[in-house]
Amino acid sequence: MGVRVGMTSEQNLQALTDPSLYSTISGFDDRYQGVRGSPRMLDTLLPSTVKLKGEPELFEVKIDIDVVRNTMLFVLSSSGDLLEVASSWIEELIIHDGERDLLFRTTDGLKFDRELRGNRFYQVLYEGPHLFIKIPDRDFLEASFTGLYNPDKRYDEYVPNDKYYLMGSDSILHRVQLNRKSLSRLFPSWSKQINSVFRENSEDPEQQVIRLLEEVQ
Repeated sequence: MGVRVGMTSEQNLQALTDPSLYSTISGFDDRYQGVRGSPRMLDTLLPSTVKLKGEPELFEVKIDIDVVRNTMLFVLSSSGDLLEVASSWIEELIIHDGERDLLFRTTDGLKFDRELRGNRFYQVLYEGPHLFIKIPDRDFLEASFTGLYNPDKRYDEYVPNDKYYLMGSDSILHRVQLNRKSLSRLFPSWSKQINSVFRENSEDPEQQVIRLLEEVQ
């Protein structure tokens, strides 16, 4: 399996981009203070390994993910333009953040307990019979400063709202909260292990769920 880097990678990815450049639209009211936060997962571009669907080769390029538009972002070095590739073209992303590698795939072909908004990117937190994933997401809260009764909030805002899913015994990914109650509802037979793992609150909740899955599998 080959690996393409630099301009060769960018040229291959450019062929999959939307003709329009990635952009943000702002309002015109002079009281409006713009947009806070971002739909981008990282707010920077990090070195990554990209595998496209149907392509045997891997591509090395710096990327980010727009979690609202479900696109992968990269900069075309020849022009400096920020371009996006739809998640439907992506099989797998490995983002190298300097400390660890973050593995991302898309939800295409998976079964969920509720309808999702498009083909979403998800981070693989634990891979096994009970797949544990995180779907990075942002809620968009609109400005509200017109009318008699309003909170005088003069900016739009993207607020992180990541969602966690765990594969049940029915091979369906169920949305869960990272706490005893939610996990016990999905896996009542694991109550002893769940209570044991979640006895201490100092550990990161993601790591607690991973430790639980390692114990029961």
